[in-house]
This record gives sequence, C-alpha cells and structure tokens, in this order.
Amino acid sequence: MHLPPFLTRLSDQPSQGLYVNCEFKHEDPLGKAHCLWWSADLPTAIVLFIPGNPGLVDFYVPFLSHLHRTRKDLAILAHAHINHTPGFRSPRAKQILAVQAKAATEVLDALRKTYPALPVIIISHSVGAYITLQVLKARESEVRLALLICPTISNIAHTPNGKRLSWLFRPPLPLLITALSPIIRLLPGAFISTLFSEWPPAQMAVLSTFLNSPYSIFAALSMAHDEMKNIQALDTELLRRHQHDIRIFFTSVDHWVGEQEDVIRQFFEEFEPGSVKITRGIDGIPHAFCINHGEEVATQCAQWIATHDFSLH
Repeated sequence: MHLPPFLTRLSDQPSQGLYVNCEFKHEDPLGKAHCLWWSADLPTAIVLFIPGNPGLVDFYVPFLSHLHRTRKDLAILAHAHINHTPGFRSPRAKQILAVQAKAATEVLDALRKTYPALPVIIISHSVGAYITLQVLKARESEVRLALLICPTISNIAHTPNGKRLSWLFRPPLPLLITALSPIIRLLPGAFISTLFSEWPPAQMAVLSTFLNSPYSIFAALSMAHDEMKNIQALDTELLRRHQHDIRIFFTSVDHWVGEQEDVIRQFFEEFEPGSVKITRGIDGIPHAFCINHGEEVATQCAQWIATHDFSLH
C-alpha cells in the first residue's frame, strides 16, 4: 500500500488490509504522532481526520473504513493528538489545544505539498472541530470542505457535561488521577467489560490500552482543562468566511454540546439561512458515535462530499 513521503510505516503495529499504521514526525517540540492511512489508487480528494478527546484514532477505524469503502476515491489520513496515543510521548509538548492545532496545521501543509492538485477535506469530531477552526484560521484557502461531527466549538464549560465534569480537569486533579491510574490494572477485565458492555471488543481493546497509559491519561485530562478555559464564544467572523464550506452533524442527545446546538443553529440561520448544511442524526447515536454508530455517520459524510461543489473555491 502506497504511503506518502511524510509518513513512516510502523513495523511493530498491525496494518489491516484497508489501512496502514504509521507515524508523522512533527517539528520540535511536538515529536511524533500516531496516524492511520487509507490509500486510493486514483484519489480525487484527501481527507484529514481530527479526533475528539481522547485523541486516539484507533477508536475511529470502523467509521473511517466505512467511509473509505463508500468512497474509494478518497485517500484518508487520521492524525492522533500529540501525547494521547500510548507509546507516543513528547515530553516537551504542552497539553493544550494550541499544540494540537499546530500539529494539525503541519499535517495539512504536508498534504498540500504532496498533493497540490487535490482538494483537502477535514472531518473532525467533538473538540477536533474546534481544532479544525484553528486550522482554517491559519490556512484560510487550503481547506475545501469541513465536516464537523458533534462539534464542541462554543462555551463547552456551559454544557451539561462541562458543568458536571470540569472540576475533574482542574490542576492538581489530572496529576492525582494519573498517579492513581495504575489501580485500574488491578481491576478484573470482566469488571471493566461490564462497565462498557455495549462496546465491541476492538473498541474495548483501544480503551484498555489507553487506561494502562498514565501519560496518555494525563494528556487527555490536561487538554480537557484547556478546552474548558478556551472554548468560549463562537468565532463568528471565521464561520462567516467559511459558511459555504462547513457541514455540521449533531446527535439527538449530546451533553457535550447541549444548548450550544441552538446557539450554533441560530447564528447561521440569522446570518444566511441555509448557508450551512446542518443534520441531526437518528435517535440513539451518542456523542461518542465512533463506538457503535460509525457507519451511519460515515454515510452522511459521504453524501456531503458527493454533493459539494469543489469548483466554487
């Protein structure tokens, strides 16, 4: 399977038939990041996927694999967050959103340099949508379409989960939780499986690996604290500039978005009705759609890509 020159295949990680486990070497101090790559023989576009928190791209394999099966003309690069993947540690990189935005921008630059004639589409989930907006701000003309899934781009601390959980992310609790995390290894596997009884085995394996990596836990909790501080009012000027290039997917019940869905909808409807295509998923799809509902969301993304007029740029 062909790899672009800026990716290195991971020989110690299993690569499935559809995709390759690889790494992207960032500029210092960001270090290396875990990536997954789905190639295309004759690609018509490149998809850059930015995950939520924790930023483990392995959670999204069913979602992205279904998208690739649906649209074999897409090459897809899923880029994990710095320090979130067990085994990928960059001690000098801060656990903040700005670092993740810089990393995603570096990946976008590499894609544009390698595939200058192909449009780049960013698909992102949760806080990945906020990171996507920072990438759009840094590279205004380089992204042709942005698909934001369950986007946490407005006042996340005011959402139901933000109000309920933000205290867990404030120092020194992330450090304390990280120090206590080895206790998880003492818990019977059957007990963990009972807590997540609806999760498929492959997703449970990703979670188990994450819970056994104290540094990854600390990175995720610390970044969550930065989210509570910095994801505030909508960046209305940026959204206006990119209104025709944005699609948004909400779920019927999302405690990480809450009433902010109404804020986002109202902004776009007041500014220019219909300028942004907003879809609400069927009942039963949760914020963490990637666990059991990746195919449904991938189908919607494929439809948006198929109907977008890339010639407008």
